Amino acid sequence: MGTPFKLTYSTMFNPPAELHARFDAALADFKVHGLGRDHPQWIGGQAVEGGERFEVRSPIDQDWMVGRFVQGSAADVDRAVQAARAAYPAWAATPWRERVALLRRAARLIEERVYAISAAVAVEVGKNR
Repeated sequence: MGTPFKLTYSTMFNPPAELHARFDAALADFKVHGLGRDHPQWIGGQAVEGGERFEVRSPIDQDWMVGRFVQGSAADVDRAVQAARAAYPAWAATPWRERVALLRRAARLIEERVYAISAAVAVEVGKNR
């Protein structure tokens, strides 16, 4: 077996069958496990429930409810800004090598989940792969 296919901006225009197979598998999984869930807001690293919810439905098929989301208020925005301001001094004091390591970890996690993320976005906005 050759080198595993790596999805990048340049390879997505002439992808091998593996891309389609992995996307189709992620899409099938999202339809079973991802649709219709309730999602909280996240403020200061904490899930915040409450408030009104709104539904997001897929433009592909209006019977597919992507999820229910908390409608943020002006007070929620204020709390989020306060949390960000409170977190900034610790982030600024973090040595740059540690910040780079955290950002690289985030990039690795996105890369590991690229097909799951792509499937969720495709359903949410109605775009193809």
